[in-house]
Order: sequence, then C-alpha cells, then structure tokens
Amino acid sequence: MIASPFTQAGPGLFENGYSPIPIMPNSKLPGTYADDSWKTAKGWNDYCTTRPSQLQINYWSKWPNAGVGVACGLGLICIDIDFEPAMDALLAMLPQSNVQKKGRKCQSAFDWDPLSASKRDPFDRRALLVALGSSELVGVAETARARVV
Repeated sequence: MIASPFTQAGPGLFENGYSPIPIMPNSKLPGTYADDSWKTAKGWNDYCTTRPSQLQINYWSKWPNAGVGVACGLGLICIDIDFEPAMDALLAMLPQSNVQKKGRKCQSAFDWDPLSASKRDPFDRRALLVALGSSELVGVAETARARVV
C-alpha cells in the first residue's frame, strides 16, 4: 500500500514548524476519517492559531489517502493572486518568496517567519493553503529547514 500524501509530508512539515492538516481524498477540503469514511472537518481553522499535537500528526498519518494542507497563521501567510492581468505588478510589490505555486489561472506566494508567529496576520484573515502534490510540499519543508536551521 502506498503511503498517503499526509503520511509522506505531514510529519516533516510539522517538524519544521508548520500546521499540517489532513485533506479529504480528491478534494481541497479538510477532512476527518472514521468508520471507514471521510467527512468534512469542522474547526480546522483552529490550527491557524494553535499547532496540532504530535499525537494528532501520528493519528492523521494512519488515515488512508489523506491529502495534506497547511493552515496559514502562526507566521505563515499566503497571497493568492487570481487576477492574471495584475499578477506581474502585484508580485513586483511583494517581498521575494522562495515557495510559490502556480495554477492554470492563478499564482500563490508563501512566506513563513517563525519569529512573527505571535504577531497579528497583516491581512487579518485565516486561510488554508492546500498543496495538491507531494513535490510542492517538499519545497515548503525544505525552505523551512533552510531558513530555520
């Protein structure tokens, strides 16, 4: 059996200071798994202000086909640019981001500063970053490792 994306990347993201959460298979929604079925998770945004425990990470790592998301907050922000004509101008105004994700019609830039974890989010909102492929998550984890160590 192939390990789920959460099993592959979640523990490493947690180790590097992020708040990984399980995502339902074939979805972009945070989920819970019980009685052999997935349901939409309630309260996932609590992980924007409080990291999950190691026990939760270990438990979630056993869920089949769990995708992985990272709750923004605690020093992590995501700027999602959906208006393609303004993309270049907006990116020029933002600080350089080592981790970016580009979709068909949008681009997302991420910044993580563990020292600002106690500061208020400058955008004053909660968001969920969903990384759909494990290669994107490796980039996030490697960037954190490079900046923290």
